[in-house]
Amino acid sequence: MTTAAKRVSQPRKQVGSWADRLARQTREHPGRSVAIAVGVGYVLGGGLFSRLTARVLGMGIRIGLRTALLPLVTEALVVLGQRHTNSEGDLNDETQRSA
Repeated sequence: MTTAAKRVSQPRKQVGSWADRLARQTREHPGRSVAIAVGVGYVLGGGLFSRLTARVLGMGIRIGLRTALLPLVTEALVVLGQRHTNSEGDLNDETQRSA
């Protein structure tokens, strides 16, 4: 085999390997393959900078912030409530002792 033939056969083997891997992934995960194809088609079709994309991203950000912040706010309120309860309980104990 000549040097030029070796140079051509290497990329062909690489492309063949990629094609085999892609075919196997498509057979094993057809739903994921369809989702990727739809996403790529949406972006290539010009949907990336559309109103629909802006609305979907806005809704996703709002849901994400609510999901992330709600537990933090709830935990902070619980801690404040516990501190308030403890401080009132301590005051009541001191008031009872002095009386």
